[in-house]
Amino acid sequence: MVVGKLTTFQDHLRAQGYAQTTITNYGYYDRIIEACGLTQEGVDLFLIDHNSFLPRAALKQYLEYKEVPDIIIRKHKGRTKKRIPKFLTFEEVNRLIEHSELKIKIMILLSFECGLRASELCSLIKEDVDMINRRIRSIGKGNKEFVVIFSRLTASLLKIHLENVPDFSNLFGRMGRKNWYKVLTRLGKEILGKKVNPHMLRHSTATYLYQQGVDSFELKDYMRHENISSTAVYTHIRKQD
Repeated sequence: MVVGKLTTFQDHLRAQGYAQTTITNYGYYDRIIEACGLTQEGVDLFLIDHNSFLPRAALKQYLEYKEVPDIIIRKHKGRTKKRIPKFLTFEEVNRLIEHSELKIKIMILLSFECGLRASELCSLIKEDVDMINRRIRSIGKGNKEFVVIFSRLTASLLKIHLENVPDFSNLFGRMGRKNWYKVLTRLGKEILGKKVNPHMLRHSTATYLYQQGVDSFELKDYMRHENISSTAVYTHIRKQD
């Protein structure tokens, strides 16, 4: 079959006689479709946020190009639309940092820079921190080891903070998940006039990286998502020019 021998999606579209404008427009969606996955579940996920004529047409052609005939392009009603994650802008995160005490500054920075979950952040101990290489090695969701890198700014603040943390002690003392939630809720109301929670910071990390041009596959690895569908929810966000 000739289509199967074509090297790119664009080649497939040219072989079908599409104009260059259409090829460009359809080509915008190929990586998003791949990120969602070439399964019925993945296609359904793609259609939640891309249900107008253009992406549906692009999807139809892409499935033909990939020779995946058994997937149905379903019609989606408005109520099936997946909820968009709430997130903070880069400026809002900076405002929280500027108006916080040292320990809270560090916790916000690590949450935002490293995409740490609340449970991961609050369970860190002093020995998890490698100041020489500016990285943290610990155990996260699913009992899996992870390594993340933090900035020089965070390192400079951590250096001061670590002087008062005993060896083999929790990095942030008695700051558990519930207290961390309360702290962020209070800060959000006082500084931003809105509700903020720990997972909102994690959403902010993923949103910011996607806006900066990080693709879905790189973002999946950075956020340590088990499934690409968890990452695909961020494709609703317009990338910055």
